[in-house]
Amino acid sequence: MSKEHLRRLLAQNEIDELFRVLRETAQSELILLEGQWHDLKADARAGVLTEEQANVEEARIRRRLLELIEGPGAPARPANMPRHPGGRTLWIGLGILGLVLVGFFSLKLLFSEKPEPIADKEDAIPTVEKQEADVRKIPISTEQIDLTAEYVGTTGYQFLEATLSSKTPEHYKLAVRMRCIRPPYGQDVSASSLHIVHGDDEIAPYELDFPFVKANTTGAGVLYFEVPKTWDTADLVLYHGAVNVTKAVVPIRF
Repeated sequence: MSKEHLRRLLAQNEIDELFRVLRETAQSELILLEGQWHDLKADARAGVLTEEQANVEEARIRRRLLELIEGPGAPARPANMPRHPGGRTLWIGLGILGLVLVGFFSLKLLFSEKPEPIADKEDAIPTVEKQEADVRKIPISTEQIDLTAEYVGTTGYQFLEATLSSKTPEHYKLAVRMRCIRPPYGQDVSASSLHIVHGDDEIAPYELDFPFVKANTTGAGVLYFEVPKTWDTADLVLYHGAVNVTKAVVPIRF
């Protein structure tokens, strides 16, 4: 009989059949194990053992059977365990105690390890690049701005938040979140609606996330700018209208 077949019987819980097959080897230990197996089933049916005790005992017998299947090289375990329920309970208790002690010393070893010195960790001291990559809020006026222009009427605008983060080694990414308030005819906030100005340089947003705002409703969105890191201050210029354009200027500091 091959080991693979014996392992399959054990895996399929065909313990009685496994004992029958192994009995042909005439091992004295097998006779003791088989007697303990039948005792275990009888004790479990009679309610002498708790479910936990029965499971521990069954696991012990199954482990020893597997060792017999694997052959003489497998580690030996005592097969002459007392059949009396009291003796079996003692062995079960000792097994549980051993598991508790192993868990205790494992945890003690884990928590007694010296923590790695902070200075040795790669991320312990952030570099300038990592500090610049962190998103930070910058001050911005949040008062509502009402702009009126010919043919488009009066629309309210409100800056909600401005954040700065590193986009490239030379440039920041400036994200401006704003609100468009009750445009009379609907408003499409586009790249021409908001610019950032520094001296003679005027920059339009490179990306927008701003849905169309229907007439007499309010909508919000975000406009993204690429700003040189050499700038300390700038002006946000808000344009309104198409023919006679009006504008508002809001200063910001980086």
